[in-house]
Amino acid sequence: MEMGETLTSATIWLAMLAWTVAIPFRGRESVRWLWLSGFVFYLCHMGLAFHHYHDWSQSAAWEATARDTEELTGWRSGVGLLVNYAFAVWLAIELVFQFRNGKPVSLALEGFIFFMIVNGAIIFGEGPVRWFGLVLSARILVAWIQRFSLRSPGS
Repeated sequence: MEMGETLTSATIWLAMLAWTVAIPFRGRESVRWLWLSGFVFYLCHMGLAFHHYHDWSQSAAWEATARDTEELTGWRSGVGLLVNYAFAVWLAIELVFQFRNGKPVSLALEGFIFFMIVNGAIIFGEGPVRWFGLVLSARILVAWIQRFSLRSPGS
């Protein structure tokens, strides 16, 4: 594996790990920094992918996304790239609210992170990446089960 490929993979793994560690502790001020570090790793991942895989070309990134999607689903579309951009903007907005108002990230964002891990690591991933994604996904599911089973019926 070349250095660019290693760094691109490592940054997304670190982002997913940070978010997975933060999710069970939703609402605690001490995990704000995990959310932020995950976001920074995610932005680094996007930048490294554009640099090492797409030569800073939006059309090359769109085409690569469309090709990968077609190989897996039979549907040729680069819309997954837009989903990544929307996710970055959504997370940035939620982090601003988290740091300014102490508001935890939304359950919807947690769910979308789960969706991104399942798609990026399990569905599109292979080998160790897929296993890493399965472990992270299972940890998120356990955290949600614990969180929602501890709630009283009337809350």
